[in-house]
Amino acid sequence: MKARPQAHVALTAVLGLAACAATGQERPNILLIMADDLGWGDVGYNGAEIRTPTLDRLAAEGIRLDRYYTHPSCTPTRTAFYSGKRAVTLGTIAPIAPWEDFGLPREERILPQYLKEAGYTTWLVGKWHLGHHYHDQHPLNRGYDHFYGANGGEINYYTHALNRVPDWERNGEALDEEGYVTHLLRDEAIGLIEGYDGDAPYFMHLSFTAPHTPLQAPEDSVQAYADIADFNRRRLAAMITEMDAAIGEVLAAVALRPDSDDTLIVFVSDNGGELRAGSVNEPLRGNKMSLYEGGIRVPALLHWPSRLEGGRTMEAIVTVYDWIPTLLSVAGHTDIADSDLDGVDVWPTIHGSAEPQRDRPIVITSATPAGPRIAVIDEGWKLIRSLRPLPDTPGEFSVELFNILDDPSESSDLAAGEAERTARLLAYIDTIDIAPMLGGTPPPENYDGPSGPQVEPDDRPPIYPPVAETVTDRPPGR
Repeated sequence: MKARPQAHVALTAVLGLAACAATGQERPNILLIMADDLGWGDVGYNGAEIRTPTLDRLAAEGIRLDRYYTHPSCTPTRTAFYSGKRAVTLGTIAPIAPWEDFGLPREERILPQYLKEAGYTTWLVGKWHLGHHYHDQHPLNRGYDHFYGANGGEINYYTHALNRVPDWERNGEALDEEGYVTHLLRDEAIGLIEGYDGDAPYFMHLSFTAPHTPLQAPEDSVQAYADIADFNRRRLAAMITEMDAAIGEVLAAVALRPDSDDTLIVFVSDNGGELRAGSVNEPLRGNKMSLYEGGIRVPALLHWPSRLEGGRTMEAIVTVYDWIPTLLSVAGHTDIADSDLDGVDVWPTIHGSAEPQRDRPIVITSATPAGPRIAVIDEGWKLIRSLRPLPDTPGEFSVELFNILDDPSESSDLAAGEAERTARLLAYIDTIDIAPMLGGTPPPENYDGPSGPQVEPDDRPPIYPPVAETVTDRPPGR
């Protein structure tokens, strides 16, 4: 069933255009590219053996965000990215499973809706993973003019299905087409950029599924890494190089447009790499889903040669929930009605004129295999605490404290020796509005597939109705 766009979107776009025209605000195109599960040590410019010439060039010519923090898994990161708020305050600290019907709370205004008000044309190409069950969760009903890609967390790169359920669509219509997902996303992005002749600037979120599992790439790309002995690392490297090449072709299309100088390029990973899939986060500790640096500190950069002095590294902390206030500042839409944003406008910092003006610590959460945990980062220190008491010691929580400036590999837990600091950060956790955790439910008995990400692809032919055809109206009370 096709998703039904809401009627008020066109009106807000017209009002936004009028407001920006009245102020004379210059509004750049914004192309935000997001990789999926790309670790710190998975890009060439961080010393990887993986060939990423496009990203290396952007890093050399642009601004590297050396301390960019995100959530350690898919849905929480996208919640924070789109809402500008901590995922823990919205309850979305776990990835949405295929059988679950929750999503980014519908009452939250999110980035494409704000940008529509600023007069932007908005496109999502790639992964959504913020709700796939109800019409009001669909990207077309959350501020996007165009959506092409997958609703859920992962799909087979060739069958475009997860557990025999096809999850591939364009604007609410299920698609049955051949092709490698990374290539298809590249082609869609290029087609939109080359074919766009509107007066409004565009915002594109190019949200790759790579290099998230399953590990699949064209065989010639895999063979090009025959020198990598580890089988998973070899396939992962091929996926990353394919993504890097796709980014290069998309940027070539941008460069051919007359407004190329007015286009801000942002590249980020959604979380740290998955070690069992061959990813490398070293010298950082930890894995995807963990709150150690390897799970939450990831590659990120900006590129806008006509406006930003490049060839430099920014040491100030930037977080995933800073993008709403920052991009809206760039877009000239600074009148944000929601005062509860946890992110800050880091555009002055990017220009080198000021430090981020944060009035609260950074908070990151994760539903780890050992139970939900929360991290608080403040003044170069990070405290990690379990959200639930330890099972063998009622009323007690696991607590770790690290000086992440002096010890980025988090080799020394300083909680015992820094009792006052530890107590202060623990007290801050008690002030946080922690919403009930959504998700984390086991699969139903008739579920036809694994309950978590699989390194090896499930190549069984799809036999169930596509996700796009099972979207329904939300029942009362849900």
